[in-house]
Amino acid sequence: MVAGAVSRQRQSGFALLMVLMLVGLCSVMGVTYLRHVALTHEDSALARQSTDASDAVDSAVNWGRQVLRVSPGVSSATVGNGGRSASVQVADLDDGHGSILARAVDSSGIGSTSLLEVARRATPDTTGPATLPTIPPATLTSLLLDGSIPKTYLGGTQTISDTDYTGILVLEDGADITFDNVTLLGLLTTDRVVHGSPFDEFDPDEAPTARVAGNFRIDSGSFLSGVAVMLADGRFLSTGTAASLQITGDVLAHTLDFSGIGAIHGNLASVTPFSLDAQIDQPEAGRLPAAWSDQLEMGTMWDLDYVAWVPLISTAVDVTAITDFEWP
Repeated sequence: MVAGAVSRQRQSGFALLMVLMLVGLCSVMGVTYLRHVALTHEDSALARQSTDASDAVDSAVNWGRQVLRVSPGVSSATVGNGGRSASVQVADLDDGHGSILARAVDSSGIGSTSLLEVARRATPDTTGPATLPTIPPATLTSLLLDGSIPKTYLGGTQTISDTDYTGILVLEDGADITFDNVTLLGLLTTDRVVHGSPFDEFDPDEAPTARVAGNFRIDSGSFLSGVAVMLADGRFLSTGTAASLQITGDVLAHTLDFSGIGAIHGNLASVTPFSLDAQIDQPEAGRLPAAWSDQLEMGTMWDLDYVAWVPLISTAVDVTAITDFEWP
């Protein structure tokens, strides 16, 4: 009887152990399934975060590829795409190679990261300075001699509010102009650009400066199709986060530093690495580099021979963010 009781107790204990193991396995499978549902369900917050991060990284990679096509230097920026932004760093490596690191990862480790290596070579059929794209001299002459195109020159330090412009808006040397609730159908440029000497030595005291305090809308129109801002010797700034910018056309400046909201439908280039608020969308940013306006002389350009994705190695910060993450 004692032996039988012990045997039944062992069987009961074994059955209890198996039940507990089964419950534990089901729990793990359940949590894994819930995680899968949370990450894959199209309406889940995590799925939206992951998708937004991936889109932002795609835009950042596109920006980096564009930089490597027109500039040999190192640059960094924050690229916005809808509700998410990505940091991007572009490095000029040896032997005509470059790298692009784009990252959109939050403090919980949710997001996306891409590291690319790019091989490039200078195109043999380009002319002009190896800096920013320029307006060809013949095009400039045609614009200046065309009496049907309005031309407005702005100088000194002043604030312009509630005004609409058409044609070519020219900032004179030393001008410091603040725009508040202004629209321009045409081109914003500088006196040196229209006189063909935008790449003379940069003088911070004489550099024309355009500041945006409120709303500023620029549409390139048909005057210089596809080119909205040409401040190769000037600065394009905002006065604070209340600034709102809407631009259709390519934007070129010596210095570009903008905080605020809005969108830029066109390419960006600057002599110094530009800083653009993550809330400034670039709708044309995608998987292929956007085409520059055919009205510009591109100077030295690089063709991208190949783009290779490089496997990433998780850092201690990445691992800590993942292991410490708590499911909501």
